[in-house]
Amino acid sequence: MRKFKMVLLIAMIISLLGGCSLDNGNLEADVSTIIIHNDGKITSVMVEDFSQSYYDITELEQMIRNEILAFNETAGDGHIVLESIEQVDTYVKATMSFLSYEDYAGYNGTDFFVGTVQEAQAAGYDLDVTLASATDQTVTIGMSELMDMGEQKVIISTEPVHIRSYAKITYFSEGGELVDSKELNASGITGFAYTILK
Repeated sequence: MRKFKMVLLIAMIISLLGGCSLDNGNLEADVSTIIIHNDGKITSVMVEDFSQSYYDITELEQMIRNEILAFNETAGDGHIVLESIEQVDTYVKATMSFLSYEDYAGYNGTDFFVGTVQEAQAAGYDLDVTLASATDQTVTIGMSELMDMGEQKVIISTEPVHIRSYAKITYFSEGGELVDSKELNASGITGFAYTILK
């Protein structure tokens, strides 16, 4: 998401300088969403404002493709694919697939992790957090309960977007809002957003 916003900003600047006239299983989204698949792949649907008349969708698409090409030259062919990009009313919507969460984090220059609680601890993530229950948000758990969930999958992100998973969400960081049993709106979470899957 961060990389996409930077590319969008660069495209806007180039358009201004050049005088050019320039928005699981279920991949549809009306807001920026990170979709986690059960095979480890990630789909990113980025929806951003594209209302200025000098924005150019063709120019933006080419910039994104160039960024992906540069990334894949190092990571390997097919690690990132631009699935689609389109302008919808006053927004641009880009859908990208990533071979792994590491590819997503590397491309976007952000903290992003998908794995077990044990793997998150081994990777150095702070697990001294308070999480709300998906079934009763008056119920919370802390670090000791979390450590007992060593084999449970956890998603950790710093981006204020929606997170959609292949499995039901059981616990999530306070400030988050469940959209449904498998989707969390993390825009109200400050800092790291933790999402525990069933």
